[in-house]
Amino acid sequence: TDIQLSVFCDASLDPQLISGGIAVTFCPWLPGTHCQTLIELAWNVSHMFDSNMGEALALSQCLQVVIIEISRCRYTPAIAGKTIKVRIFNDSLSLLSYLKGTHSISENFKTLAGPVLDIINDQTRIIKLLGVPVDLQLHWIPGHQHS
Repeated sequence: TDIQLSVFCDASLDPQLISGGIAVTFCPWLPGTHCQTLIELAWNVSHMFDSNMGEALALSQCLQVVIIEISRCRYTPAIAGKTIKVRIFNDSLSLLSYLKGTHSISENFKTLAGPVLDIINDQTRIIKLLGVPVDLQLHWIPGHQHS
C-alpha cells in the first residue's frame, strides 16, 4: 500500500498593517507513528501586500517541509518499495488552478509572485528527484471566502 502525507497550508493578511503570516500543519506520517499531535509551523510575513502572494509563500514553505520530511525518512525500511502520496490542501483555488495549468493569473500577480512561483516549480522538481516515488497532489479546500 502507499504511504500518505497530508499537509495543510494557509496564509492570512491584515491589510491595514500590510503584514500577515503563513502556516503549515501535518500529522506524523510514517507507518507505525500515531497522529496524537499535529506538527504546526508558522512564520510572520512583513510587507505582505496581497493575500494570493501569501498563499504562494505558504505553498512554497509547505513544499519545503515536504522535501525535508521525505529527505529525512526516505531510507526508512517502512518506505521501501512504496509510493508516498503527498496531498497538499490549500484554500486558494486560483493559485492551485494556475499551478495545475487550468487557470491563468494576471500579469501583475506574475510580476509580484514570479520568483516564488519559480521556487515552487523548482521544489516540485526536487521532490521528484528524492529517490522515492512521490505522487504529489494539490487539493482545494473551501476557505473563509471560497477564493
